[in-house]
Amino acid sequence: MSVVLVVVTYNSANEIMGFLSAITLAMEGVADWRLVVVDNNSSDDTVTIASDCPYVSRVIPLKGNLGYSAGLNAGIINTPGFDAYFALNPDVVLGKQCLGTLLSAMEYNQCGIVAPKLFDEHGSLLFSMRREPTILRECGEAILGGSIAGKLPLFGQMIVNPEYYEHSFSSDWATGGALLISKECLSLVGLWDESFFLYEEEVDFCLRAKDAGFRVTLCPAATATRYIGSGTGPALRALSRCNRIRLFRKRQGRVLAFILKCSIVMSEAIRYLKGRSDSAIVLRALFYPASVTENPQVLLQRLRGLC
Repeated sequence: MSVVLVVVTYNSANEIMGFLSAITLAMEGVADWRLVVVDNNSSDDTVTIASDCPYVSRVIPLKGNLGYSAGLNAGIINTPGFDAYFALNPDVVLGKQCLGTLLSAMEYNQCGIVAPKLFDEHGSLLFSMRREPTILRECGEAILGGSIAGKLPLFGQMIVNPEYYEHSFSSDWATGGALLISKECLSLVGLWDESFFLYEEEVDFCLRAKDAGFRVTLCPAATATRYIGSGTGPALRALSRCNRIRLFRKRQGRVLAFILKCSIVMSEAIRYLKGRSDSAIVLRALFYPASVTENPQVLLQRLRGLC
């Protein structure tokens, strides 16, 4: 199978070096692959580092920071005709023979999306497989906490049972740092929804794939390490919560989206009463009238002004 690796970057000079250093071992056993870097108008040395790397077949610079979905779409559109596309964050370091193992799992299981087993920089397992978001699960995580609710399928999104990750299994969606997508899945599901800009875009894509009859499957024999050291903060948390409501509104209508918003307000209010001051920014964003309909990139800029 021929594969395109699409890495979306934004001021990712430090992260992309770690990713590129492991690429040859990760590609062992795969004959036909291309590595494409799509850059969201970085102001650091990301483009220079990527351009100087002999393994990068193409660097696609975008005119602004258009988001993860827009970057993936640019990489997919500009490299047509391949059998699979590997959507990647630059903070992921792929393990030895990762791609070949994922391709074998995709063919054997006949699934549309395959995810590797992810670890953090300390070697701890990341619970990357998730259940579809529901109002009951949102409330369950708000009251019980994610690690407790995750053990109860009705009340938690995260699949937090470590024994599950020892074997291949399918779930509703998986976190988007490393997802191998078949050509057939892309042709039926379509491109990624660029309206999310950041957060919930992988949820939307995986759920649309599920609607089309494709499975999202974990391949535990393929491993990767994700270095999640930055990219957090109250503005980004607020954007994530607003995009969750946006996703519900897109898939299930205004009424259920409003109920979800109420449950998220309850969740953030509980966090605030427990001393989490960043929840104040989230609550202010949720009560802003255009928080769900506003362009997410504009919303993020406004939220950062509140911090």
